[in-house]
Amino acid sequence: MRHDLTRKSPRLSYFDYSTPGAYFFTINARNKANLFGQVTKSGIQHNELGKMIHDHWFRLQDHYTLIELDEFTVMPNHIHGIILIKWQSCLDKVGAASGSRTDTSVSDTVSTPTLAVIINGFKSGVTREFRKLNPQWQGSVWHRSFYDHIIRNEDDLYECRKYIRDNPLRWFLS
Repeated sequence: MRHDLTRKSPRLSYFDYSTPGAYFFTINARNKANLFGQVTKSGIQHNELGKMIHDHWFRLQDHYTLIELDEFTVMPNHIHGIILIKWQSCLDKVGAASGSRTDTSVSDTVSTPTLAVIINGFKSGVTREFRKLNPQWQGSVWHRSFYDHIIRNEDDLYECRKYIRDNPLRWFLS
């Protein structure tokens, strides 16, 4: 019996992920391996790769000027973060716009990166740098996709930030 090997995208097909707004994401390490460090009583102890991921996060705005970085954490086998996509630096509210591909409130004159473009650029940059320092490493350090959640309002943003901040404690207690 042959199974359809077409992979379904985890993104919403009707939503434009370059729409100004706030986006929560999770990226897993390849095979969910503990590649980025460990959690101890005193907090997260990042290894070389974990520190590299942390550094790349804070350099994202150098590559994508229409984003703001919010809460972020590097766990032993995954990362969580919040990215705010702006349009001509006028993002004043948290909730994403309608996200409709026909939404005319967003001008076509400025090219705003999609969330996938930002995440894939981040993943590529980390992998490239890590492989330069560790030539024996084969493949990516990341799972092939990522999870996202479109943050709808201030309460949702608060909950996502809390989830990210509390993640190391939950890991330690589990």
